[in-house]
Amino acid sequence: MIRKPKMVKIEKKVEETRAITSLYFHYSPWGFEKNDITPSVPFTPGQFFMVWVPQVDEIPISVSFHEPPNYWGITIKNVGEASGAICNLNVGEKLGIRGPLGKGFTLDIGQSIFLGGGVGLAPLRPAYFAYANSSLQPIVVNCAPCGEDLLYHAELEELAKNNVIIYDYATEDGSCGCQGLGTDLFRQVLDATLPEKTVEFAACCGPERMIVKTLEIVERYGITNFQASLERMMRCGMGLCGLCVLDPTGLRVCSDGPVFNGETLHSCTDFGQKVREFSGFKRDL
Repeated sequence: MIRKPKMVKIEKKVEETRAITSLYFHYSPWGFEKNDITPSVPFTPGQFFMVWVPQVDEIPISVSFHEPPNYWGITIKNVGEASGAICNLNVGEKLGIRGPLGKGFTLDIGQSIFLGGGVGLAPLRPAYFAYANSSLQPIVVNCAPCGEDLLYHAELEELAKNNVIIYDYATEDGSCGCQGLGTDLFRQVLDATLPEKTVEFAACCGPERMIVKTLEIVERYGITNFQASLERMMRCGMGLCGLCVLDPTGLRVCSDGPVFNGETLHSCTDFGQKVREFSGFKRDL
């Protein structure tokens, strides 16, 4: 299923923010085609694809949308050569897909809260969508440097208007929503929620220092089920190259993660401190 990329045609492109783009396509991994019947591809929110642009590079990108059996979306921030090449692709052009890969979120059946920073909201999107048909309204906290950078903002406002989710958002410059850091708003939302509801599950994705702070907050509030999606350098996506290993545990973000619970994160001294470059040498976050 993951031996080589499979070329797919881009069917829809959405310019989400000034630097973030979503691409949508139909895709079934090798081996999932069976006559004229396309079986639904197993998928857990939080998993990712290795995405290949011929003659450029292959990079990991979170799955931001899945409609069974085989319609997918990915959301990419333009930060380098490969991500820029992917963002510049248009409808009708092709890219290579491997996956879905890794281990995603284990969703709790109880009240949930999600904190996403910037493009970090992308892997959380299928997770809070999973609650759409339940009686529980997930709480989604969105944050970015400014209003123009709030990912999925209009979509989230519409979901909140239809009582699918509870939505709060913050920007560092105060141009949209509360002014301040996402973790400050996250704490305020918990203060307002916990007197009336018990929050069983918290999930986070974004800058790693934000994840560190969020873990401290949920532990202070007694939320025991915390899961976060980490980002690391990945070359293979299959646990072979070692670029994404977390010391001293030896856990590989691409295959043992990218989603880890709070207990596991505490055991990783690299968490919030160090990442590896493509050379294999570590640098400070």
